[in-house]
Amino acid sequence: MINKISSKESSLFKYAKKLISKSNFRKIEKKFIVEGFREIQHCKNSNFTIDQIFVLEDKIGRAHVWTPVTRSSR
Repeated sequence: MINKISSKESSLFKYAKKLISKSNFRKIEKKFIVEGFREIQHCKNSNFTIDQIFVLEDKIGRAHVWTPVTRSSR
C-alpha cells in the first residue's frame, strides 16, 4: 500500500514520526522505519514484511520514502 503524505497533520505522518522518534513505541508495535528505496529492497529480500510505504515530496519535487517493517516469522 502506498500513501502520499500531504500534511503534517495526517494520522499516517504522526504514526511514522512516532515510529521514528520513540523506541518504546517501536517495541510495542514491533515495527521500525526504513528510509529509501535501497533499504526497502534489502528488507524485502531479508524476510521482513513491508506494512506500508509512505512517500513525502519535498519542495523541489523529490520523493522521500519511508516504510514500517516487521520481521517475518520463519
